[in-house]
Order: sequence, then structure tokens, then C-alpha cells
Amino acid sequence: MKKYLFSNYSIVIFFLFFYYAGVFAQKQPDFPKIKPTNNINNDLEKLLLSCDSVYLAGDNKLLETTLTTALKITPKNDAKHLSRFWFYKGLLTESSTASSDSCIKNYEQAIKYAKQVADTKTITQSLGAILSLCNPEKKSGKVLRDSIAKVLQAVVDSKKDKYAEAAALLFLSRYYKLTGNDGKALQYALNAFSNYKELYQLKKISSDEVAEAAVIVSRSYGNMDQEAKQQVYLEEMRKYLVKNQVLLSYYYMYTAKNLMVTKKMSEAELYYDSLLNICKKYSNAELWNNCLDADMYLAQGFIKFGKNKEALKYSTHANTIGEIWAFDFYKAQLNYVNGKVYLALKDYTKALPYFKKAEPLALAWSYHDMRILTIENIANCYAGLGNWEQAYAYSKKLSMVKDSLTAVDTKKIFAEAEEKYQNKEKKQLINIQNEQLVFAKKQKWWLISGLLLSGLVAVLLYAIYRNKKQSANILDQKNRELDILNKKLNESNLTKTKLFGIISHDLRSPVSQLFTFLKLQQKNDIQVSEEKRDQHRQKLITSSKNLLETMEDLLLWSKSQMENFEIDIDEVDLTQLFSDTILLMQNQADAKEIRLITEIKGISSLNSDQNLLLIILRNLVQNAINHAFNQTTIYLKAGLNQNSQIYIAVINQGEVIPADQIQALIDNKQVKSKSSGYGLLIVKELASKINAVFNISSSTENGTEITLVFKTGWA
Repeated sequence: MKKYLFSNYSIVIFFLFFYYAGVFAQKQPDFPKIKPTNNINNDLEKLLLSCDSVYLAGDNKLLETTLTTALKITPKNDAKHLSRFWFYKGLLTESSTASSDSCIKNYEQAIKYAKQVADTKTITQSLGAILSLCNPEKKSGKVLRDSIAKVLQAVVDSKKDKYAEAAALLFLSRYYKLTGNDGKALQYALNAFSNYKELYQLKKISSDEVAEAAVIVSRSYGNMDQEAKQQVYLEEMRKYLVKNQVLLSYYYMYTAKNLMVTKKMSEAELYYDSLLNICKKYSNAELWNNCLDADMYLAQGFIKFGKNKEALKYSTHANTIGEIWAFDFYKAQLNYVNGKVYLALKDYTKALPYFKKAEPLALAWSYHDMRILTIENIANCYAGLGNWEQAYAYSKKLSMVKDSLTAVDTKKIFAEAEEKYQNKEKKQLINIQNEQLVFAKKQKWWLISGLLLSGLVAVLLYAIYRNKKQSANILDQKNRELDILNKKLNESNLTKTKLFGIISHDLRSPVSQLFTFLKLQQKNDIQVSEEKRDQHRQKLITSSKNLLETMEDLLLWSKSQMENFEIDIDEVDLTQLFSDTILLMQNQADAKEIRLITEIKGISSLNSDQNLLLIILRNLVQNAINHAFNQTTIYLKAGLNQNSQIYIAVINQGEVIPADQIQALIDNKQVKSKSSGYGLLIVKELASKINAVFNISSSTENGTEITLVFKTGWA
């Protein structure tokens, strides 16, 4: 009983239309808010969108008004809009529980116009709707249903339109269910679901449409009494479902049924309450028929578990819904369930009329199992009432119906056997092809393995090459670093050599003077007057001071040879600079009776490092004194040259220095003779620190002149 009672209660077309009916579209205005314009095509599009929203709202009256206006103003040559409006007309007649013939005529009109514009979607949807409405007891209905199935199969086989193929698969699933082939119905539903998921991943359909396909699969499992599998696909459907209230109602209905099967009655009633709330809120024909279905599920369940009063409550509610909303094919089931409830309550008088109404309806809709059970229950009711004559008559009728159905079943068994035989041959061919595919796959995997091995070897060779290259680069880098260290070491050794040379050069003179003064004071201490002693002491102090400053200069120079040496740029007063220099060198000049004269023109100061300038100038003056004739004059000059560059010059009268020797002094090639010591080396290196260069000129007329010229920059 369970297998057929809840298998033929809904129309698949409601599922497939929702995506195009605008479930995910933005909320559209209802018909009364649409104002006509001069653009007829624009008005028709608005009317079509209005049909979407009005149908989903379950307002059949407003939908009828909208369609009447739409069909009236649509041009006869506008097949595109006419096909959709007639499709909605078919939906309207179905949801209004009109006769199947009138529904079919409306869908046929939709197909006629859809063919003119090659609208595969509308054609497929309309064919699917007609498929569900055909009465198989009528020869014409059976022929029409079978011909539609062939057309839908052609759509699937053509594979021209992925969406039309998926929709056709769903309708064919319905067809095979109606013809009693549950296994094939399930297979088509699963294929359709797979196609819908693929279309969704390609973003060609909404997620709700995938949910619709999942409902069909779940229903197929339910028809085969596989409630656990059915619930799996119901939960799968729930993942995709977003806004479609009709689909949500199917979820609540089937879940309530499955809970009732497992005797979880209180949980089942909770899902039923959720379904009832949706029906009251949206009041749609399909919603109320789902609620009617749920009522019959729960009534059957409570009878099974001996709770007949609860069963009566739900069957009574089902009757209330059925009077207004029930589709034709539900009426046989509704009468049967009511009869079964009263039979469980042993109220045979009330049960008998319901069974008698159900029996011809079951025959009309080919509900063979229901018809057998109905006849059996009629006999039981007559027996309960003590009418044994009628009870016997219906028992005899029961045997005859069973025999006739057994003959039909026998034909069906032979047909299935033939189909199995053909399938066996096909399976053998498939097995041979599968073996060939397995061999081909093995060859492919061997090839892939060989390629992977070759790739691995290539990777290893590349890794070895890269490691060797990295090692060579590291070794090269270390060699370069070692070269740099060797260069720095050589420079350090040269610096030390220069330092020792400079010490022997620049410290010899002041130390010699200091020694001479001390020796003189020791030998002539008694003979020398107090005034002379004071002069000697003063000279000793001055010589000591000169020696100390010379050592400080050498320390500063040695620092200048180090890295990160920084100079201190400031404004230097030239008069003060010359005075400090003369003060330091006066004793040496007095020893040779040499006069020191300063001359500053055009400038008074310059920006430079005062300490470095003092060292440079003292060295130049010291060299000038050493090389000057006795009783001559040394000039310290400062000014601007013809290029407006600041210069400082030291001029003395002494032996003329040949040009080649001057060049050697500038190039630092000679450091041995008295005229080319380390003093000039200090001058040159420190001058580069303060952005200056020095020049040397020597002649009989002008004497020897060493000039320090400051480049553009600090000077």
C-alpha cells in the first residue's frame, strides 16, 4: 500500500518552472502597479515578470487577470511572449484544479508558439506537464504519454541543450515512475541531478533548481521504500535551497513522513507544523496539496502505531484541504485514507462510503494495489456490519481483480525478462569494452609512470647541477672576499710603513730641538744668567708643546687612514689660522733668522675643518723653513685666484726645485731627500679630505710656492 499511495501525488512541472518564474529575481511589481507605455515589448516583459511574482504568491485571481490582459494585447506574431503566457495559463488551470483536458490544451498552445521561436525550454516544460496529466486508462492518453516520452528521450539523446536535457531527464523519471519502472525512474532522476549540479557550477542556473532535482531523486528513493536514502537527498536539497517555499514544503513533508516511519511521531508533527505555517502564509495550490499529502502520511502512520484518534484528526484536516485544493489524482488516496481511519476505529458505517468512492477512482488512475486493498476493505466493512452476502460478493470480486492483475503482472514479467536478456547481451558487450578500457588505462599508466620517472631524473640532474653551481658561486664569492681582505691588509701595511716614516720625519726636528735646549741648559747652567735661563725654559716649553701638537697631528692623520673617518666642517677665520701657525713655527724660524709674514686679500674666512687646515699649513710652513735660506722671508698668503677659487699659499726663498722633482713630490714617488719628506704626503692626503689640491712651483725670481686650492664645495 505504502509503495503506491504516496508516489503519484505531485506534478513535476511545478519544480522546473520556479527558476524561470523568478525565485531569485528581484521582487517585481504586481500587475495593478504596471503602467502601460508606448513600448509594447517593454509592457509585455513587465507583464511576464508580474506573472512570475503573482504565481509564486498563489494569487490565482490576479494571475488570471494578468494573463487575460497579456493575451489580449500581445500581437499574434509575437510567439516568444505568447508561448510563456500560455504556459502560465496551463499552470493556472492546474493550480485551480481544473480538468486535465483544459490544462493540456493550454500547454499545447504554449508548445505551438514555442516551436515558432525554437524555445526549447518552454517546449520541454510543457511536454513534461502534459506527461503528468495524461490518463493512461484512456488509449489516447497512453498514446500521448508514450509519444511525449519519445520526444523527451530525443531531447536527451541530442545533447544540444544542457538545460533541456536535464529537464527532459526529470520528466522521463516521472514517466518511468508512472509506468511502474521504479529503477529506471531513479536512474533518470540521478542523471538529471548530476546535470543540474554541473549547470549550477557553471553558473547557468540557480541553486534552487538543483534543489528541485534533489527532491525528485529523494522521492524516487521514497517510492522504493528506501527512507534513509530519501532523507540523504532531502538534506542535500536543503543545502542548495534558498528561497523557494514550495521546495521547502516538500522538505518538511517528506521529512515528517520518514520520521513517522521510524516512530518519531512528535518530531514528525513538528515538521508538519512548519509545513502548515508555510501553507497558511503563501496559500498556494501546490503547497496545500503537499500539506494534504502530509496529512495522509501522518494518518497512515498513527493507524500503524495504534493511535487512531490522532489519525482521525489528520484525516479530517485532509478532507478540509481536499474540498478546496485537492488535485484529481489525490481524490482516490484521500477517500482510501479516510476509509482506513474509520475502519481502524471500527466505524464501518462511515468507512464504507469512503472505500466505495475510492475504488472507481483507483481504477481510473491505475492504482492497482490501492484498488485491491480497497475492495478487500469494502468486504471487511460489510462483514463488520453483518452483511455477509455483500462481503462474499466483494471477496469474489477481489479474487477476479487479483487474477486479472496477475495476468497483467505476468505480461510485465515476460517483458522485463526480455529486457533483461537484451540487457545481458549489452552487458557482455560493455564488459568487453571495459576490459579494453582497462588495458588501455594500464598502458596509459605505464606511459605516465615512464614520463614521471624521466621527469624525476631530469629534476635530480637539475638539482645536482644547481647545487654545483651554487657551490661554485659561493667559492667565487669567498675568493672575492679574500681578495678584498688581502687588499685591505696590503693597504694597512702601507699605512703602517708611512706612519713609521712620518714619525721619523716629523718628530725628529722637534725632539732634536728639545734635546739641544736641554743639553745647552745642562752645560751652561752656571754661566747663563737668570734671564737667559727663562728664555731657554720658555723655548723648552714651546718645543715640548710643538712636539705634543705634532704627535696629535700624526694621531689625527692615522685616524684619517681608517674607515668611517668624519671631518668637522665649520667657518675658519684665516687671520686666526695664520696666527696659530706662526705661533707654532716661530722658534724654528728664529733659529734661521727667518721672518714670517701674512697677506690676506678678498676673503676673511672659509668653510673647512680647522684642525686639518692647521696641520696642513704647519707642515707647509715647516717644509718652507727647512728649505729656506737664512735671513729670508716666508709669506703666508690667502685670497681668490682667477677662477674665483679660494687658495692658501706658502712662499719661501731657497734652492730652486727642478720640475721633474716637483712632479715626483706630487706623485709621492720620492720620500728620501730632505726636500721631499713625508710632510707633503700628509698635506696631500689631508687636503683630499677637505676637497682641496695643492700645486708646487719653483723659480729663481719668485722662489718656491706651494699653493692649496679649494674646489667647489665647502670652501
